[in-house]
Amino acid sequence: MITTTETSEKVINIVRRKQAIDRQISALIKTNDRHKIEHSVELLHSIRQALDWHEMRAEIQQQKRKLQMLEARFRSVIDKNADSIIILDCKGIIRFANPATTSLFNCKVEELLGKELFDKFVLEKKACEIDTSIMSRESDNGTDDIRVVQTLVDIIPVRGEKAIAEMRVVETEWEGKIAFLVLLRDITARVRAEEALRQERDFSRTLVEASPAFFIAINPEGKVLMMNEAMLTALGYTLDEVISRDYLSKFVIAVERDRARDNFVKLIHLKTNLTHENHILTKDGRQLLVEWHSRAVFKTSGELNFIFSVGLDITERKKAEEALRQSESQFREQAQRLEQALQELQRTQAQLVQTEKMSSLGQMVAGLAHEINNPINFITGNVHHAKEYIQELLELIRLYQKHYPDPVPEIKKYQEEIELEFIMEDLQKLLSSMELGTDRIRKIVLSLRNFSRLDEAEKKSVNIHEGIDSTLLILHNRLRAKPGHPEIEVIKEYGELPNVECYAGQLNQVFMNILSNAIDALEQEMENPPESGVKKLPKIYITTALKDSQWVQIRIRDNGPGMNETVCRRLFDPFFTTKPIGKGTGLGLSISYQIVVEKHGGQLQCFSEPGKGAEFVVEIPIK
Repeated sequence: MITTTETSEKVINIVRRKQAIDRQISALIKTNDRHKIEHSVELLHSIRQALDWHEMRAEIQQQKRKLQMLEARFRSVIDKNADSIIILDCKGIIRFANPATTSLFNCKVEELLGKELFDKFVLEKKACEIDTSIMSRESDNGTDDIRVVQTLVDIIPVRGEKAIAEMRVVETEWEGKIAFLVLLRDITARVRAEEALRQERDFSRTLVEASPAFFIAINPEGKVLMMNEAMLTALGYTLDEVISRDYLSKFVIAVERDRARDNFVKLIHLKTNLTHENHILTKDGRQLLVEWHSRAVFKTSGELNFIFSVGLDITERKKAEEALRQSESQFREQAQRLEQALQELQRTQAQLVQTEKMSSLGQMVAGLAHEINNPINFITGNVHHAKEYIQELLELIRLYQKHYPDPVPEIKKYQEEIELEFIMEDLQKLLSSMELGTDRIRKIVLSLRNFSRLDEAEKKSVNIHEGIDSTLLILHNRLRAKPGHPEIEVIKEYGELPNVECYAGQLNQVFMNILSNAIDALEQEMENPPESGVKKLPKIYITTALKDSQWVQIRIRDNGPGMNETVCRRLFDPFFTTKPIGKGTGLGLSISYQIVVEKHGGQLQCFSEPGKGAEFVVEIPIK
């Protein structure tokens, strides 16, 4: 076999010989040797024929190499093609299949060769259109037209699930005979995706049309692109009457158009959802208040495609809410009035109860004072006379002792038994003590009567200090020392006060409530000493002074545990108490506040801090 290199060398040698003969012919022509010239020309012709043959052979070899390269490239394209390529003979038998066919039919190519393609592996889908087109091709006799058939088919693989393919059939030749080229492209995923998309689109369309909400789409020019049936029905229009109509001018009321236009601008620039409300006009001129939820939809290029909005007709809801707000406002006002009336009733009831209690207590105290006063007056008057009589008798005994220093034995013995000298000395002390006791009882009775003041239903000019002293006298038993804690010392710092026109009994009740609370706080601290362990002597300070020419001021302060700000703010609320159940009703300070503020037109305040005691300040006008 002659190689390409050997052929090239022979061609080169022939060319060299041709060049040598050409030089010889040129030389012979100069010599005019005709015989040699003809011989050289024949030789040259032979060389030229040999050279042409070699050139033709080289051309054939080159074309053959190009054909092999084209075949290899075509084979590579077929083998690497993702579509299935099958060649059928005129009877529909598979004669060739590319590697992609194996994945489509889920088998080896050898399992397909020699078998019929249609009705076994490929089934035409029902209700699918067959597209037949004419494709021109060049032939030896000119240009011929061939038919190309395209349709969708079901693929029945050897193993696995059925698939869907797009099939194209073209007439061709195979081994010199008529054949058919079948191209199958697997579109199962695409068809299923399209079906899912169609179902989703149908579902969305059904949802939009069946929904009672309003759906509308507006293009960048503000024209209506779409409006669902619910909105059309509510507005009274048909679809033809609203499509391509300007949304703002036709449907939005004039006073709200600028705000609606601003909302559209926000949607476009902010590229986010927007919730807003506006009124829209119906065909018959009514106004509907709609709550819109809008979003701008953009093209892939970034340009605005349309604005899509979902709306809810809230006209009736707003009316109901407004009616409800008005009803709630009325109910709230009624509730407030009822609450105020209830609080007033509770205060009045508490005051009546307390007044009744104080009235009963006053009547009882007055009755006791009256009952006690009579025998005390009797005892007081008799003690004075008894003291005089006894002094006279004692003087008589001294005269007997002076003039009869030596009594008879019986008298002498009796004097010794009764200790006459001691009796004469102690009897006067005893009488003085009885006189002091009766005077004490008389003062207590007077204080009780001053405290109750039942006979003073009207305002009277009284001495404030007498009322405070009467209250302290009644509380004397709680102030004195007891087992476990010392006496509560009361420090009085009285100023010069004029008589004050007031309800004395009620004002004494205020002093009683404040002083009782101070004693309770001091007793509580003595029973539960602070964590620091520092014990202090319990004290109550009572200070009175003129605030100015029109007012008097009474300050009652203790050095007890004090109170925080929250407790101080609620001290005068009815039924508020910090005492254990059964020890406080929460009415004392509330009633005291009413007596001072409402009855006397004064002021009652409390100042306190934890650990620093509490101070109550009572201010009342002199007149």
